[in-house]
Amino acid sequence: MKLKHYILLVGIVFGYFVANSQIIENSGFENWFTQQFYDDPNGFASTNFASYIATGEPNVLKTNDAYAGSYAVKMETVPSSEGNIAGGLFIGAIGDGYIAGGIPFDERPDSVTGYVKYDVVGIDTANIVVLFKKFGAPLGLCLIQFTGTQEDYVYFSAPVQWLAPIVPPDSLATGISSSTVFGIPEAGSTITVDNIGFVGANASFPNYSFEDWTEYSSEEPENWFTSNFFNFSIGTSSVSKTEDSYEGDYAIKMVNTVSVWDDTLGLITNGTFGAQGPIKGMTIDSIPDKLSGYYKYEPVGPDTALARMALYYYNETSGNAEILDDRVIKLPPASEYTYFN
Repeated sequence: MKLKHYILLVGIVFGYFVANSQIIENSGFENWFTQQFYDDPNGFASTNFASYIATGEPNVLKTNDAYAGSYAVKMETVPSSEGNIAGGLFIGAIGDGYIAGGIPFDERPDSVTGYVKYDVVGIDTANIVVLFKKFGAPLGLCLIQFTGTQEDYVYFSAPVQWLAPIVPPDSLATGISSSTVFGIPEAGSTITVDNIGFVGANASFPNYSFEDWTEYSSEEPENWFTSNFFNFSIGTSSVSKTEDSYEGDYAIKMVNTVSVWDDTLGLITNGTFGAQGPIKGMTIDSIPDKLSGYYKYEPVGPDTALARMALYYYNETSGNAEILDDRVIKLPPASEYTYFN
């Protein structure tokens, strides 16, 4: 859902279940910590975001096991409930069977070189693809493939296959993957890469020795999952700590900001995010009468803030979680802290 307007929500600052006084963990948002998600090498997009969503761990890693300098990059294919996820680095954007976009580049190198070590499972194949383009169309290609196991760094050099003579490219795109892109990736396949370079060109490969990285992290409330994960990688933050509290030192502030999917998000859950919205949550030992708290809300335009509580029961006979109650309420604008239940 793409919203035209942004909202500001401060709450739930004193959330608890009425009737049996079951306290929601960190309901006053007093406890915060720095959540370190992952590092990405500068100049590259990676599969870390997809891997972190699916498994809670990145699959493109900064490693001290370098051929030269302080760091190299290691990619690993990891299993997930949605299938195996190959570790990948990209200059450009992954399209349907190709690498779209890229960065400006106008030289014609003879070959691509570097150092690698790898452990590729079964019939899987790790790959390095360097693509040179002109007006968006392929002009030159270098493809290096790796199979089996190489425990120590080994030098590689592969020629660029130019599709037309003399004509210089205008852009460079790259894909490095721990698994095949034409079949089923094998979990456990790895490739570690360092010192990528060109022969026959004055220009250097971007961040060629993988020394420069960006750490993605955010300050998060303990026992809550926030929408920060969906927008920190593009330099925005939708959830933050504020001293403008109803009680105690802090409250939580949500602002609709653009996410990686180009929609707008600003939300929290004490569970996690599933395909259809928040799932999981905290265990309770009896059914509460209500959920209550305090909030302030400043909408832009005709926007609406929402609060939701869902109760589930695990049916041992069917082996499924069955919903007992699911309530969503709208929170009207409020310039001062206002009670809701």
